Amino acid sequence: MNRRIHYSIKNEKPEIGLNPVSSLFIPLYSGIGSILLFHRALSEDDDFLCEELEVKASCLEEAIMYYRHKNYDFVTLDEAHERIIYTQLNQRKFLVFTFDDGYIDTLSIVYPILKKYEVPFTLYVRSSFPDRTADVRWYALKDLINQSKRINFIFEGYIYDFFTEKQSEKVFTYQVIKDTIINMDSDHIPLFLEALFKGSGIAVSDYVDKPTLNWSQIKQLS
Repeated sequence: MNRRIHYSIKNEKPEIGLNPVSSLFIPLYSGIGSILLFHRALSEDDDFLCEELEVKASCLEEAIMYYRHKNYDFVTLDEAHERIIYTQLNQRKFLVFTFDDGYIDTLSIVYPILKKYEVPFTLYVRSSFPDRTADVRWYALKDLINQSKRINFIFEGYIYDFFTEKQSEKVFTYQVIKDTIINMDSDHIPLFLEALFKGSGIAVSDYVDKPTLNWSQIKQLS
């Protein structure tokens, strides 16, 4: 007998899906400068699913204009180091932009914006991305959720049932499935993914090249 696991959101919070970069405009920064860390940049028609990793292109641009208006200097990490070591009186505050991992949108979305405003940045590349050995299942999961109004499947006698029509439901479903996989015995993950994506037309193996920079693209940014 299959046991049903039904997921739903009882108290839907309207703030789900708001741009996390809004927190960048809260004037809590002190000292002589700040370093802003980003991961992914989204186009305006793409919805948030993993807010701790994602920022909209428009908000990245707004952040640049905000701090420029506040008379911050946009500097490289090397210059930031120099300013920290050799602090001067009445020195303007500095800001450093960094981007982690090596997502393709660093080239397609981030770079054109930073080039437009002549803002230097540092890219920290995870070598498994250009080497094409990274775990990319999360991007396949995101596409599955975005294309679905409901996701249900059976795994080891449990029926997993998610409604994914509303944006808040999509965010909730992404987090629940992600946490389930992370906490699962590694031997069970392949079968779980097979059940999850069955009939969806999505193959996780097709995502090896999709979301990440290759070595040639990295050279373009260097």
